[in-house]
Amino acid sequence: MKQSVTKTFLSLFILMFIIGGISRAQTPYIEIVPMSALLKSQLELGDEYFVSTGLQNVGKGEHIYIRAVDRDNEDIIDYTWELTATPEGSNAEITHVINDIYFFTADEAGTYSVNLSITTTEGTGNTDRIFSGQRYTGVGGFGGTDVSFQEGHCATCHGSRDPEIIEAWEQSRHATIFQRGIDGEVQGFGPFRQRTATTGIAEEDLGSGSYFSLKAETGWEFPENLEPGNFDQLVEDHPQFAQVATIGCESCHGAGRLHRDDTADRDLLQVSYTSESCQSCHDATRPTAQFHSFRRSGHADPVWSGSFQNRDGSNSLQDCVRCHDGRGYVNFTKGIGTDTDENVYTQDDLVFISCESCHDPHAGGLRSRPMGSDTLSSGLSYADIDLGAGATCADCHKYRRFGEDAVQNIAIRVPGPPWGPHYVGAIDMLLGDGGYEFDTETPRSQAHKAIENTCVGCHMTTAEGDLRNLMGDHSWSMTTVVDDTQYDLVESCVTCHAGITTFSDLMGADYNMSGTVQPFVDEVQALLDTLAAALPPLGEPTVNAGDIDNDDLEQKGAYWNYLYVRNDKSNGIHNPKYTIALLQRSISTITGIEFDHTPDMPGEYALHQNYPNPFNPTTQIEFTLPEQSDVVLEIYDITGRRINTLINDNLSTGTHTVTWDATNQSGQTVSSGVYIYRLQADSFVETKRMVFIK
Repeated sequence: MKQSVTKTFLSLFILMFIIGGISRAQTPYIEIVPMSALLKSQLELGDEYFVSTGLQNVGKGEHIYIRAVDRDNEDIIDYTWELTATPEGSNAEITHVINDIYFFTADEAGTYSVNLSITTTEGTGNTDRIFSGQRYTGVGGFGGTDVSFQEGHCATCHGSRDPEIIEAWEQSRHATIFQRGIDGEVQGFGPFRQRTATTGIAEEDLGSGSYFSLKAETGWEFPENLEPGNFDQLVEDHPQFAQVATIGCESCHGAGRLHRDDTADRDLLQVSYTSESCQSCHDATRPTAQFHSFRRSGHADPVWSGSFQNRDGSNSLQDCVRCHDGRGYVNFTKGIGTDTDENVYTQDDLVFISCESCHDPHAGGLRSRPMGSDTLSSGLSYADIDLGAGATCADCHKYRRFGEDAVQNIAIRVPGPPWGPHYVGAIDMLLGDGGYEFDTETPRSQAHKAIENTCVGCHMTTAEGDLRNLMGDHSWSMTTVVDDTQYDLVESCVTCHAGITTFSDLMGADYNMSGTVQPFVDEVQALLDTLAAALPPLGEPTVNAGDIDNDDLEQKGAYWNYLYVRNDKSNGIHNPKYTIALLQRSISTITGIEFDHTPDMPGEYALHQNYPNPFNPTTQIEFTLPEQSDVVLEIYDITGRRINTLINDNLSTGTHTVTWDATNQSGQTVSSGVYIYRLQADSFVETKRMVFIK
């Protein structure tokens, strides 16, 4: 059977373009659209359109949604769909749904071959993709049942071949969510959760062996009373049904009956490194549409460069695919390399960073990483620093080169490979390492690296109200703009910086000597602009790398610091002291300007919120002094009774940090509760509250 659908927007210009033969090959791609319940609702589609997993092998009778994509990011002006092969007896047709989305029904068991041809203003191209419709078989062995080859259970082969994967999955939340739900262990669990807690996405009885199909065949009813024993009874009454009453292998790998019959045909089973199978369940509205949030992130947009090819395949920090390719990162976590020979690895093979990149789909939670990976390009190990979940972010968000080595030993070549620290080296900045320090001691801020889960603790905070899907969570964005108004994700900041509503409320000193104290991020930007103007071509807002003198290490080091701070993209928030010091020192070195206020020379007295708060067993209290002062720092309970005196001394100008271990003057641990800490420095007096929890 051969059937095609064409969508045309040809203009006279394009006709002449094609007739004239002036064209070049494009990079078309058949993208599967996961039709989640949320997306279906947003598109206002009727009941005739089933929700779909976004996998290439689906249950018999389920829908497959597709769209045409050009991986060269050219605008597609004409495209043609064609079903070039279908199973015997199939009446499948590719039909337009809405906008650029098409679909067909895998109405018979077997394989379907789809061809896509596209035309852009740059040329034409075509590609094929294989899909399949199959029967679900179930995990096998789940709930203590026997494993059956006749039924096609996954555990028939994988129980002995991949026992560690099966064992990890059996303990995961995915495996047990339905069991725990009907046994009354999951708050708010109800019939509406059946689709997202079982195998097979369509809620219709399609005879596919899915949860809903076997539910209809067995006559099993979702229990009115969710209580212990419900799942055991289901297993006893319907052992085969129980194998799909879970988020099992086929929920993510696709229906697998044909794979059982032909294990060598990998098109019959999907090993996915993308997020389509996750979207169908995790694109909900409560409390956050995680996939909707994720699609707003930079991770969701694949970046391709021919320079990714022919690297050493080690997935080291110098190997691009480690961070630019989802499969490459997964290989890195497993301690294996990625073949990037240009005959093997092409733009079609690029996999964007997705759910499966960071999360272990079998055991749940974040992927573990190989020993020795907790190291910066300078060789600094941060293995002893508790980054929490942020350690996963640090695997890629680190600079590929070390400032001292690059400035002294690597030449700036224009045109040529990009020189500098690369991009978004947040962990280097957070830890205060990798800048060019001109052989001097550089101050560093400590508080932000102590935030629980570091990167995740700030960037994945849930925003309030209607903003919750626009920043934070899986978008990792700290800002968003709605109706020309910018909103900042400060929920994690207010613990220490009480009362702020935007990043502009974080005031600095007059670090750029403009005569006006601006918000800290603006002070940093002003210093960046000043440094850019001091570098070639002098007086311009941008720097011409080709004019930097490779023999002038001071100028070259200043340029490195310009790139280091700019490419971090936090405007100094990740490490305020280090940022200001690098920029001021760079400007001073190449211009001779001396600054009145440095990171260790604050412009005013300040008592900061303790961190962490609440705390157990210790917390840090930080304060700044604009001049040498007599300082008393005391702890009081809520009744005003003095508990302890932490400092009673004359201290120098600068920022000071003291740790309180929740003990009184006699060294005894105090009771849980609210405590007040009071700073008196000469005539300055300020108090703040903190909470100790045993």
